[in-house]
This record gives sequence, structure tokens and C-alpha cells, in this order.
Amino acid sequence: MIKEIIASSSITIVIEVYVKRFLEIYKAGQNYYYLPHPTFSVEDINGGDCVAFAILVQEKIPKAQFAETSYAGGHVWLILNAKNYDAENPNGVKDWRMLSSDFKKLPAEAFDIRSLKEIKKKWRVSDGYLNRYRIKND
Repeated sequence: MIKEIIASSSITIVIEVYVKRFLEIYKAGQNYYYLPHPTFSVEDINGGDCVAFAILVQEKIPKAQFAETSYAGGHVWLILNAKNYDAENPNGVKDWRMLSSDFKKLPAEAFDIRSLKEIKKKWRVSDGYLNRYRIKND
């Protein structure tokens, strides 16, 4: 059922489904990268799992493009139809600098569009790591 919901949905629905998935895994203590998660919130996703999150959402919404900034510790998000999306912004924002208060004073051009291959290589994201979050066929 989840597979059908995602397949026919907007990016907002896909983001909401994956936020729920990530938070379930955090609460179950199954994320070795971040134990312990003090808040179990979307801030935890954007605070270190933004790359995995963006990759998994983009797998379901292939028209979305990866965007990245190296400022403020770095961040990866998706762009679709001139809006910017991440775990904290499922409805998207027009200006990517509105994704985080850390970005508000940055120049508008302080980000790059990247391919999946570039993102995986730079951030060293393995398929094994992604598989822990993938939603299995139900």
C-alpha cells in the first residue's frame, strides 16, 4: 500500500512518508550514525542524514534535481518546479536560503546542482546505508 501511495504522489507526500520512516528508525535505535538522537525530529534528518533523505525521495520523484551547499556544515536538498525541498520543508520554498536560518545571509549563488553520482561520491553514501531507510514493498 505504501508503494502505491508514493508512486502516485507529489513530492510533498513522498517527503512526509520518508520523514516518518526516518523518525521510526531513529526511535528504534537502528541508526548507527546518530545514536543517540536527542530530539527524534526532522532537524535530526537535516542535521546529518539529508543526503540519504534526498536520494531516497529523488528515487520516487526522478524529475527532482539534487542541490548542495558546502556552507554552514553542508546540506543537500531537492529542487523541483523552482521550489526547494528537504525534510523540514515538505511544501517547498522558493529561495533555497529559506531552508535554514544558517543560510539566510549567504549569496543566492552559493549552491550547486549535482548528479546522483556526484552526491554519492562526495558524501560517501553507500547503497547499504540507503537500504536501512528504503521502504520495502508491502
